[in-house]
Amino acid sequence: MVDKDSNPRLLGIVHGFATWPHLLRAIIFVALSSGIVFGGIYFLLNVFAKNQLPAISYSTEGGLLIGVEGNEVQISYLPASRMWMDSGYELQPGDSVEIRASGRAYLALNRLFEAAANDDYPKYAWIGPDGKEAPERYAGDKVRDPYLIAENEPYGRLLMSPVQMKNIPPGKTNPRPRDGVVVVGSGHVFKNQSPNPVRLYFTVNDTFIDATSKEAYLLTEEQAKERLLQSHQYLREPTRDEIRDYLEKRKATWEKIYNNKNYWDLWFADNIGGYTIAIIPAGK
Repeated sequence: MVDKDSNPRLLGIVHGFATWPHLLRAIIFVALSSGIVFGGIYFLLNVFAKNQLPAISYSTEGGLLIGVEGNEVQISYLPASRMWMDSGYELQPGDSVEIRASGRAYLALNRLFEAAANDDYPKYAWIGPDGKEAPERYAGDKVRDPYLIAENEPYGRLLMSPVQMKNIPPGKTNPRPRDGVVVVGSGHVFKNQSPNPVRLYFTVNDTFIDATSKEAYLLTEEQAKERLLQSHQYLREPTRDEIRDYLEKRKATWEKIYNNKNYWDLWFADNIGGYTIAIIPAGK
């Protein structure tokens, strides 16, 4: 029953829906409207999901990892003082990645201090991911060259090791991993040719210490004399007793390094700066 004082428009709607054809049209209209609304909501949610903010996390070794699901681009920062950093990036068999790097590192902080203390130019330059051949150096430094991680590559060049999960990861007790070393520099495309997933580790090319590097660490009397003179510890030529005292101190330090085996990355400890590394999926 409709009151005679009711709104005429409302009366028209009621009478319109009183016939089946009009009712059918109303049902179709409501269904189409609902489909458009829910379809729009679904579209927006889908767009939002595809454009979600990147997830940011950190590897245990100090790398910054940035990735979006379905597009696992990652950026890691490699401190030059870190011997083999775990990037956290896993590469499946047959997959490829493009690796790009930038930044600067200095691999002889003690020499930088020596130059600053004497208002002199640093003997060693800041270098980038492609590395740089060392200049004419002290004899005591040259003896380290056989202990470069990649012996035939310049100091400071960016290196990578694709490590299979079953193998021991690289580090100060495993500086030359059995999975091999890949020269990256400022850019490289790498494909996982192994039948197993690999995890990517990075380091700068520098020297390491192991049980065989005792002589390189201890130095000869002539090498010790040169080092003392270059470090400006003496305004005159050091005496034989002073040189021997210096060598005895180095011998005692070596014994601690060797017996404790906890400072094999000693020659990385005076590195500063680092490289920013982008790992970009490159397909199969």
